Amino acid sequence: MSGHQFTISIMRCSETRVYIGTSEDIPGLTLESDRIGQFVEAAMDVVPDLLVNNVGVSEQDLDDVTVKLVERDLPADSSTSRKVDRSVHKPHPRYLLDTITLAD
Repeated sequence: MSGHQFTISIMRCSETRVYIGTSEDIPGLTLESDRIGQFVEAAMDVVPDLLVNNVGVSEQDLDDVTVKLVERDLPADSSTSRKVDRSVHKPHPRYLLDTITLAD
């Protein structure tokens, strides 16, 4: 599974302002957090275990895994928002958490 990429879809609830993340690529992944930094930390903690236990990625192959965080389903009234790419500068020692695309 060398060089495999997985995607986590993030949605921010317009009412509660909570970030919610799920993944079609990573069975069992559901995360939520009030702040994006906490969300990234939670993803970095749980994704390796889910990849090993639910997807079948070996411990050795975690070094070659890339996980992308991508915002999905933006509200129609988000025209005042602008999309930005923010790279995570603190890589996980076992896999690369790649890019976050979020509305500001």
